[in-house]
Amino acid sequence: MMADDMELVREFATRQSDAAFETLVSRHINLVYSVALRQVRDPHLAQEVTQAVFIILAQKAKSLGPNTILPGWLYRTAQYASADALKSQRRRQHREQEAYMQSILNCGCDAPSQQTNEEAWLQIAPLLDAAMLCLGEKDRNAIVLRFFENKNLREVGAALGASEDSARVRIQRALEQLRKFFTKRGVTLSAAVITTSISANSVLAAPVGLAATISAAAVKSSATAASTLTLVKGALKLMAWTKAKTAAVAGVAAILAMSTATVVVKETFFPPIKDTYFQPNYRHFQNLPRGLFVLRPTHFNTPTNGLDYSAEDSSPSGEHVTLFMGRNRSFEELMTKAYGGYLPYTIFPANTPQGRFDYLCTILDGQAGGRLQTAIKRKLGYAATWQERDTEVLLLKIRTPASRGLKPASGSGNSEAWQDSETRLEFRNRSLWNLANEIERAINMPVLDQTGRPEALDFDLNCARTDLARRNWDSIDQALGLLGLELVSTNLTTKMLVVEKAK
Repeated sequence: MMADDMELVREFATRQSDAAFETLVSRHINLVYSVALRQVRDPHLAQEVTQAVFIILAQKAKSLGPNTILPGWLYRTAQYASADALKSQRRRQHREQEAYMQSILNCGCDAPSQQTNEEAWLQIAPLLDAAMLCLGEKDRNAIVLRFFENKNLREVGAALGASEDSARVRIQRALEQLRKFFTKRGVTLSAAVITTSISANSVLAAPVGLAATISAAAVKSSATAASTLTLVKGALKLMAWTKAKTAAVAGVAAILAMSTATVVVKETFFPPIKDTYFQPNYRHFQNLPRGLFVLRPTHFNTPTNGLDYSAEDSSPSGEHVTLFMGRNRSFEELMTKAYGGYLPYTIFPANTPQGRFDYLCTILDGQAGGRLQTAIKRKLGYAATWQERDTEVLLLKIRTPASRGLKPASGSGNSEAWQDSETRLEFRNRSLWNLANEIERAINMPVLDQTGRPEALDFDLNCARTDLARRNWDSIDQALGLLGLELVSTNLTTKMLVVEKAK
């Protein structure tokens, strides 16, 4: 009889059994690698994230409780590790669909009957892991077991300590939450299509030999690269940080639950409210009263970065706390915040509002995005929808193979940062996908990596930040030429967030 996951975890924790750990790795490596690859979009970095996740498992094996759902725990840990790996980047949504489609097609799913699932997967994949974060832990574990691990309802129920019928109800409820999440972001699919697509595409085979490398590195730190150990430390810090924030939110919820007063959500748009609420400090922000929702003309002279956070509340209904804040933000930033967009993939009409705004949300019901959309529509007169548009995009391609400007990664750490008074962008242990990402953000239009070079490299882009922002094509072309690269303009049908006057 095959040992269950937690029996193997206990065997490794108590006896340091290499065989037990190797079994765990081989059993779950495809799940972890697939989650990482969806997040980082870089096969080399995805392997490093996967290795970090299993190192964390080895370190935490003794502290995992007997009722832990290991696939769900590994899924969440892979998200933490991926987030740390990409902490210097802003996540962009609805981008590089063509390149991503190629990676899916290469996995061997070439049966004609899978075409519909593949088309649905292209829409779901960029949003899936963010959607999973919005589920409660038990709901997320149920989805992972049912559709990522392909367990039947009886097995899911047994793992969750519930009946088969209870597992069915929980999964149906979680699927409805996923469907609503996708619909709000312009992806309208039935629950049946979502389940079929996730089951068929969410877990890919990890590279050959990776399991053996991980099994050796997880129990012998001397065999682990310094960059991976750095990633492990960062992911562990993020896990501890999130746990602390969840506990703080639960404490506030408990205080509210014990109070005899009724908490009423105030949907105010241009209200008199304390400016101290808009402090750019997370510890201050997390302790604000719940139920605030504010959109107003700015009261500040300088902007501050928006804050985003989501955590499970401790109430039996499993509500989610949504916290975000921004001050002195443009209309364009406001719209992308409300609709989950990304500026290079957003189309704005002429004569949009020129004012700047503050927004603040401490909503308990998980409907913050919809409330912000409603406020913008009612007070500013604009709305947005996701649409397929024929759009000009730039393709990053190889111009000169074997360029001396692209060198194999020499160090263990990875970074990308402006140097020499922002006249040179330095990349260390990064892929050309990261270069396309930086160019896209700077020039504010879609840039797709079609170099076919996923490996980690060291290189410098000798182009000033101002030249990128002003789209000084002569300087950009010259800098890319030194790397043997070029940007080629073309038109592609791309999913864009289209902002229009509200009807």
